[in-house]
Amino acid sequence: IFLRAGINKVFFANYQSIKNRAAQIKYYRKHKPFIEPRKKCCYKRPVDENGDLYEGAVLWKHQHPDRECCDKCPTCTSFAALSMLYKLCAHPCLLQVEHHGELTKKKGNVPWQKRRDFAEVALPSTLLSRMPGGSIFRYININNDDIALSGKMK
Repeated sequence: IFLRAGINKVFFANYQSIKNRAAQIKYYRKHKPFIEPRKKCCYKRPVDENGDLYEGAVLWKHQHPDRECCDKCPTCTSFAALSMLYKLCAHPCLLQVEHHGELTKKKGNVPWQKRRDFAEVALPSTLLSRMPGGSIFRYININNDDIALSGKMK
């Protein structure tokens, strides 16, 4: 994920494709002046190689509805990211969106929309096939679920 949205994407892609360690060091030394340091790149929007806002940056998008950086960027999304990581560690089903029938169809349901957007990006199809319901939606209570996916209940 970081390489897709990173400022130094081209450098790291080329560096990782080099198999010989000596050649990697030579490549690094040759291109070091062109590497954008972290202190300069972290306060920019998460963009792809075309300069467009990275589609996988759902936490950032929800923190910045106007799509502009705030004074606290990039740490402004830290708590939201930690919350999602905690859910992933506890049980991947916690990343699924609870399905509430008519409530989910209601326009302007921002918290539900945030969870849905994150689930669409965070849950790959290989994992969804193993989860109850096989989709980003959770129709049953997590307590009734199989404990095979749980990181704590093994």
